Amino acid sequence: MKLRFWINLLLLLCLWTVNSGEVWAVAPVQLTGKSLPGSEGQSVDAFSVWKKDSGGTVQVIPFQLDERVSPGTVGKRPWAVDRGSSHGDGLLDADEALFFYASDAGSRATAADFPQATKVWEVSVGTGGRSFVYVVLGERAKNETSRSYLQYDPGSDRVSTSFYEIGFAKGRPLVQDYLRIKNGSLPYDVLDRFKTRFYLDIKNFFNLKVNEDEVKSQLVGVKVGPIRILRRVMASKSLGPIKVIPRSAIDFVFYPDWVEVSTQINNPVDGPKMLNEKTEGKSGFDFKQLVYGSDIFTNLGGVSLRLDGKNGGLLKKISGEGFRWWSMQGLAGSMVNRIQNDPRLKQLGIHPYLIINNDSKTPAPPESEPGEVFVGFDMPYHLIPKGRYSIQVTQVFPKHFQHGQEEDYLNGAKLLDPGPVTALK
Repeated sequence: MKLRFWINLLLLLCLWTVNSGEVWAVAPVQLTGKSLPGSEGQSVDAFSVWKKDSGGTVQVIPFQLDERVSPGTVGKRPWAVDRGSSHGDGLLDADEALFFYASDAGSRATAADFPQATKVWEVSVGTGGRSFVYVVLGERAKNETSRSYLQYDPGSDRVSTSFYEIGFAKGRPLVQDYLRIKNGSLPYDVLDRFKTRFYLDIKNFFNLKVNEDEVKSQLVGVKVGPIRILRRVMASKSLGPIKVIPRSAIDFVFYPDWVEVSTQINNPVDGPKMLNEKTEGKSGFDFKQLVYGSDIFTNLGGVSLRLDGKNGGLLKKISGEGFRWWSMQGLAGSMVNRIQNDPRLKQLGIHPYLIINNDSKTPAPPESEPGEVFVGFDMPYHLIPKGRYSIQVTQVFPKHFQHGQEEDYLNGAKLLDPGPVTALK
């Protein structure tokens, strides 16, 4: 009886640790070159991250070092997906970073534990300074860890983690056509495709419809690491010499339980001068009928909207400065999606719309399953001036979803700063 009591108590404590706000224990940590005195200009291949385990042995933990595109503005350069003169240069800069998981930290070590190292930095992790990792320059592990929190299959262009699987159409790297959400009861792909649809009503010209298959896209590169995966796509659409769809750089950053999609838009079209009010464009998930019975929620509250294919046509359109996120809950899986608008668009009073279409009969080709079970975003493009803008979407796949905790899930989907860093050698 006593043994069972202590086992149950231990399980409760573990659950409490996960759900009580101590997110540092399982979250990724970002450590920039600026935080490591004397590290700048060193070869990125010479770094490794270690811990000291309970038995007193030092060992390498899963880590990765990501460079930023060179040249560029410090602090604003995108992450590099490969090496080369216009990409990563192989040397650590102040705004480039090491990544590791706080849960892989260990006990305290000393410089003597790394006799072959040129430099050693002790990094405190978590609250109270109870756990540490060691960034080491010049001493490589004899048998470096092969443990990874993510996997990538280049043949299918698919990312897999313990929380989700996401894949893209062959030859069309912009088109996501696979999504399995592992917190649901259905071990199937629930996504027909991710749609990007535009209807351009051009002043003193003709109207133009564009779907995601007609947008020219190129996979620039993929950087695969054990902590996160970087994937960059360039996309545009031209009509003769005229670009009717802005040239965009889309950066997908995959973490074990969330995804960030950042789009840098170079808009060549002055919406107020060239586009009529009927112009519209939507981007979002067209789900398979497997999601029937799932509920959609937003941060604006109110009654949930059920996806069932029976309501027909446009079920809901929500806009306004207060709209931030929508979530889905059902047997097919649960997820939270947040859109972060460009500050300049906010200042102009331009905000994203949430669009939900729920019609099992109306086709919207090209797609494999007829009907519309669409949840996504629209923007008043006719109001957007010519210029450069940035929009970011965050998708979170909680292990155990509970409606009402969406803000907590979104707040937990972030990189953490380390504690104090001390140079030991």
